[in-house]
Order: sequence, then structure tokens, then C-alpha cells
Amino acid sequence: YGIQLGYNDLLSLNVGRELSTPLVEFYFRSLEERLKHFAVFSSSLYHQLQRGGIEEILKEVKTDPFVNRIIAIPVHLNGIWCTIGIIISTRDIVVFDNFARSCDPQEILKPIRNAMIALELKFQPETATLRPWKLNRFTGWPVNATATDSALYSCLAAHDVVFGLITKRKTFDSESLRRFMLGTIYKNLQIVPAVIPTIKTQTA
Repeated sequence: YGIQLGYNDLLSLNVGRELSTPLVEFYFRSLEERLKHFAVFSSSLYHQLQRGGIEEILKEVKTDPFVNRIIAIPVHLNGIWCTIGIIISTRDIVVFDNFARSCDPQEILKPIRNAMIALELKFQPETATLRPWKLNRFTGWPVNATATDSALYSCLAAHDVVFGLITKRKTFDSESLRRFMLGTIYKNLQIVPAVIPTIKTQTA
């Protein structure tokens, strides 16, 4: 996926450590590779939009994003990871932020709304609609986690929204989810590193 993962990135899967940025981006791209009608915008692109960089997204996005069902964006704000989900059919833009403190969801999502309006005019000018995009926040996951797990929640949100599990998850098991991600990464790399990290708990 054009993302370099080092040994330290894999070590960030240990319980009590925040997932590294390359690891988060890699997991999102692995979902995009496996699933039809699901696309990912990079976290760096979001920060460009925060600075008013509509032209950058118009250059970077070369295929019609509206053929997708869902677009996901991993975002790191104020020390907390969250996921922004764009639901094309219902025109919903949702920030999945279980810690509910990154900042005002309207402020988080306005740059995305502006970008989607510009992309619609670029790719579908004949059918571009004036129906508004709805901006929302979802915080309905289990709460037994710390801010260190916010990157893991971000990856989990992308997975759950795609598979329709977002309102069904009742528990959060950090260690099991980290092991699942490690297996997913190895599967997508199609290689096994010479030294395989083990997922350690905080007490190990």
C-alpha cells in the first residue's frame, strides 16, 4: 500500500502502547484492498483540508469517490485518534470518537463536508444535488478503554461501520483486538518477519 512498516510499528501493538500512525494507515488500506465500495482518504489529506486545501484533494482524488458506499478517514486530533465515516447513500458524515473530547464534531467535519461538495461538482456535475450533508458524532461503543486505545478504536470503527457492527459491539478487549490486527497485517504483508513480536499485556 506504499506504507513502510518497521519492527517498532509492530511493537506498538503491545497493550498499553498507542498504535503507530503507519500501522493505522496500513490497517485502513488493508480494508480498502479487501472490500468493494469502500475507500480510504489519508489522515494527511484531512489536515490539508483543515488548512483550506480543497485544491489538494481535487488533485489527489483521481477516481469518482461516489461509486463507493463508505469512505473512511483516520484522524489524529489533540492527542486522540478518531475515524470519520462518509456514508454516501444517506449523505451522512460521522465522527466515530468514543472519547468524545477531540473537539466540536461540527468543526471536525466541516472540512470534509466542503471537500465532498467540491468532489461532487468535479465528478458528477450533471447530477450534483443540493441535498445537505448531515454532520454527526457516534460515541456508542463500550467504554472500558483508555486514551492509549484511541488508535485501536479508530481501526475498529472502520471495520465495524463497513460490516454493519457499529451498534452491536458490547465489549472491548484490547489484547484480542491487537492480536487480530497483527494477524491481519501479516496476512496482508504475505511474509513473516524474521523476528515475530508477541503481543504483551501491561503486566507481562
